[in-house]
Amino acid sequence: MLTSIGPALSDPYLKNIANVEMEPSAKPISKLEFEFERRKITKVEIRELIYREILEYHPNMLKEYFDGPQPTSLKNLSNIIHLQFSFIAIIR
Repeated sequence: MLTSIGPALSDPYLKNIANVEMEPSAKPISKLEFEFERRKITKVEIRELIYREILEYHPNMLKEYFDGPQPTSLKNLSNIIHLQFSFIAIIR
């Protein structure tokens, strides 16, 4: 049985912890916000997304990545492997 959050919070089971009047509310999120979930992507694109996510935690490497020539997919894979070895070296 599906229910909205309002009736769920006013259930007697939650009467001591829920206060419907104090719960924040917002407009429903547009389906367009989740368009990326319907997109078909390849393994190479997944690797690229993972690599870029890793770079977010390494600002110097991120700057080098965006300042340099746009790498090919094969170079990205090579960079990922290099980064993996860098992490292994740091852990040791």
